[in-house]
Amino acid sequence: MKNKVALASFFMVLMLAAGCNHEPGPKTDSNTGFVGGSQALELSFIEGSPPTEVTDKLEGEEGFPFDVTLVMENIGEYDILPTQTMFITMSGFFPGDFSINNPDRELLIEYPGSGDGIFEGVEQDSDGNPIQGKIAYIRFPESSDLEFLYKEPIPASTPLPFRVEVCYPYETEVVSDLCLMDDLTSRDQPICSPSGPRKVSNSGGPVHISSVTQSVAGKHKILLRFEVEKVGKSDLFYYENRRCESSSRNRDRLLVEIDTGLEGLSCVGLAGAGLGSSNPSLYTGWSGDVILKADGTAAFTCIQTLQSKDQRDGLKNFKTAIAYLARDAISTTVTVKHSLS
Repeated sequence: MKNKVALASFFMVLMLAAGCNHEPGPKTDSNTGFVGGSQALELSFIEGSPPTEVTDKLEGEEGFPFDVTLVMENIGEYDILPTQTMFITMSGFFPGDFSINNPDRELLIEYPGSGDGIFEGVEQDSDGNPIQGKIAYIRFPESSDLEFLYKEPIPASTPLPFRVEVCYPYETEVVSDLCLMDDLTSRDQPICSPSGPRKVSNSGGPVHISSVTQSVAGKHKILLRFEVEKVGKSDLFYYENRRCESSSRNRDRLLVEIDTGLEGLSCVGLAGAGLGSSNPSLYTGWSGDVILKADGTAAFTCIQTLQSKDQRDGLKNFKTAIAYLARDAISTTVTVKHSLS
């Protein structure tokens, strides 16, 4: 009897342990304010659009007309406005072979277009659960009365790539904090340490600020080192351009804007200018460019000089935004087969 009781107790412990070790489903941390992630857009094709196989067109026959539908979901956290044009292009084949006589119109789509509204990103509800971003369905050819149709007989089956690229503006928002003190050199640290890594929270996107490190540069001077890192697979380009141009001047060039809300900010390694005042000693923000190295990283440093009104013990949140053009692509293969009449 004792053995049975012991055995039952043993299984009860196992069941409780299993319950304790059970991992809940994905849920965002509402304390960060962001869902996070390393992607901005997720691309896919609707099943059967395009089809994997089509036939050529024999004389007197109708052939195999079809269209291509791109599914584009905003899984990052930036809302793309109607004024921020996304360029969606299709390539990989000769348009005329598929009865597309005006490829500059039919295979280049600008979105959001008239009436499309904001292309919203992911949000969080009050409990920190993610709310899905907007999904768009982009049809090629753009004109609803046109379809792809291979218009000539073909002697042998030929696989052809159908590739769609999306070039779009995006931003990563970052929240971090500063440790303020009446005297940063004091060994008395009742609230926070003025030296060491700071917390960093990034919104969903392919580039993040991976770390912010604070150190003491004087009694009332804070040194902040920022490390930027490409965390996604998207190609990145300069935000100020309208298109994703792959020149050395534009590729992997990011526009960064920091706003501490405290007067006396200056930055080095971030080519640009101060914000908030015409007086350099009163800058509360800084905007400039960084270029990612071959390993996808970059770094810059800012100096925050505390004015007398800000020389007090406490934590101060501040925001940073990284703006860029991103380019994602998806491709599939359509095999054209000879039709037997």
